[in-house]
Amino acid sequence: MRLSVHGVVAALVFASAGLVACGHANAAADADAPALAGIHRVAEFKNLFEFDQARGSAPHSAPVRVSRRDSEVYWGVTRDGGAYGTGALYQLSLAGQMTLVHSFIQDGQDGFWPEASLTRASDGSLWGTTVGGGRHYGGTIFRISRAGVYSVVHSFGDATNDGRYGSSALVEAPDGSMFGTTAFGGQYGQGTIYRITPDGTYSVAYALKGLDGTAPQFGLVRARDGNFYGGTNVGGEHGNGTLFRFERSGRFTRLVSLQGPTTGVYPSRLVEGPDGLLYGAMASSGPAYGGALFRMTLNGDITLMHLFAPTTLESHWPTGLIFASDGNFYGTNAGYNVNAGALFKMSITGHVTILHSFSPASPYFPMDGGTPVSPPVEVHRGLLVGTTSVGGSSPGHGAVYSYTLAPHHWPR
Repeated sequence: MRLSVHGVVAALVFASAGLVACGHANAAADADAPALAGIHRVAEFKNLFEFDQARGSAPHSAPVRVSRRDSEVYWGVTRDGGAYGTGALYQLSLAGQMTLVHSFIQDGQDGFWPEASLTRASDGSLWGTTVGGGRHYGGTIFRISRAGVYSVVHSFGDATNDGRYGSSALVEAPDGSMFGTTAFGGQYGQGTIYRITPDGTYSVAYALKGLDGTAPQFGLVRARDGNFYGGTNVGGEHGNGTLFRFERSGRFTRLVSLQGPTTGVYPSRLVEGPDGLLYGAMASSGPAYGGALFRMTLNGDITLMHLFAPTTLESHWPTGLIFASDGNFYGTNAGYNVNAGALFKMSITGHVTILHSFSPASPYFPMDGGTPVSPPVEVHRGLLVGTTSVGGSSPGHGAVYSYTLAPHHWPR
């Protein structure tokens, strides 16, 4: 592993247009699709829906776009709320019409506390995970059919060496099978990488052990070389986590052992850039522990692109990045030293621009939402949708927001 520092921005550039939302490693936008009528005149932020506990609370991830002929809806989950207070599955239109599809319940069968975003499979079904519940209270994998029918496909902890705490989104392989991670469990108690086929056949593909790292919480990305890449929160040579590669053959390679403030800790889910490199965020890094944005070669050479200053409007605790169709990365900071989080843009060269700071009406209930804990998604070319885990006027249960990129953001 080789480490370098690149383009650490000393001064902030504030956009006059207001807020930008962010994307996601599995962004649903079609870069070649025409712009939606009427959304590209000016940059615009708005809340599409504010959660009210009964229909969900504390969303931890962005919704995904699902198109059916002439209709389009967005499916997502909230960690809390719903009829039983342990999470909700919802549909939302761009007009803000909300439908509660399913309330997660602690009944010994269903999962509860869904945190990760849903994944749309090539057959049109949606897949997700929960961190709690199921037959052994280790979390679940669930599926929503094209007809909208919800079902639990797997309960973690069914076998002695199974994983537990399904906190990550799934990623689809070319054969239609899904891969994901559990933060705990497995043969050595350090977490697992698992595979589940479209018909629900589940297997542990790899159990982390020794210096591999522990707690691969945020899942995997499949790079253009066909391999999966991810990170762990702790463990490795220095105890601060790792970055790794996993091959379909079952071979696991620890690429980086993180070194605390030098490289950062708590890596986000990675995203592949147009240059074939992997990009991500460290929730804590640098002398002020404000977090960092980085890129990594497929061999594990890390370059720090930007260090955040937590005592400024930059905020801190970056949650991840997406690469959008305008050629830039977008991300969120969850920290609230001086605000309730921030939304930012990063160029491919590492220049960071703070585009919006969530300014709370009170420390815990910012009116426009606050404390986003994941990067939103690009649902159409130039239209970005995300969630905040708190805030809104409901009060305080979080919100789904949209941001329209201004025309000057687009490459000619």
